[in-house]
Amino acid sequence: MRFERFALVGLVAFAVSCGGRSGSPVLPSAAGHQAAHRPRMNAASTTSTYASTILADSPTAYYRLDDTGTTAFDSSGNSLNGTIGTSVTTNAPGLIATDSDAALSFPGLATAAGVVSFPQTTQLQPAAAVTIEAWIRFAALPPRNSFVAGYGSDSTLAPYGFSFRMKGHIDAQFALTGGNVDLKDTSALATNTTYYIAETYNGTTARFYVNGAQVASAPASGTLKNYKAGYGLSIGDDAQLADPAFKGTVDEVAVYAGTALTPRKSRVITRPQRPFRFRRRTQIGPPSVTISSERATIQAKRR
Repeated sequence: MRFERFALVGLVAFAVSCGGRSGSPVLPSAAGHQAAHRPRMNAASTTSTYASTILADSPTAYYRLDDTGTTAFDSSGNSLNGTIGTSVTTNAPGLIATDSDAALSFPGLATAAGVVSFPQTTQLQPAAAVTIEAWIRFAALPPRNSFVAGYGSDSTLAPYGFSFRMKGHIDAQFALTGGNVDLKDTSALATNTTYYIAETYNGTTARFYVNGAQVASAPASGTLKNYKAGYGLSIGDDAQLADPAFKGTVDEVAVYAGTALTPRKSRVITRPQRPFRFRRRTQIGPPSVTISSERATIQAKRR
């Protein structure tokens, strides 16, 4: 199904265009490389334009992370629920400017208490296409190799997920039989700033988006690999707790197994920036991208 997403990041409005629903699902957009934070307005609110937009794309799993108990409920309808660690803070201010729901705040502990963990499931183990998206915010720069969210163990290389390098630089990674891909955002993320991040793989190209802008891409091939028994989706660290944990807020995590979302049509930005069109990009393989064997990728990651 086709529709347009309009994101409120800074002075950007997020709404749903209900016309012309046919074609491929699309990614949200944002202005520039930073997003303004807005506190949660009403915890009791159950309506959300943002959630409706996500659900219209038929995610395999969708976590609003506004839970108040020990269960992270899946809003996709697939009941892929997770367990919220005892040190994770619920009812944190949500990261969507126009949405009233809450988020989860992670303590940066590489223990079961410091993450949201999910059982391994083949439903989140696609072969040749995947998208994962999330909203994040942090008060201090994450340590090297801090793992934000993704699937499986990162002791070698997680099948897909987000992790930080040094000084606020974030990467999107894919473990592939045709050669692992590490997409690097050359611009550092800033503290106390909200960001939308997304990575996609469609069988031929891997792409990384920050606030709706494609920051890296690379030709890629093969099927996703490194699915290890006992390790499923994880938020706040990798499923094996092999990396430093992420300390900060995470909101609105969605996974589309078997689907690579694409940006489509216009993204309207209100004052003070002028409107622009967020179109498909054909450029691939910028200098910020490295493709290598698994060993070389891991070595580069650990430097």
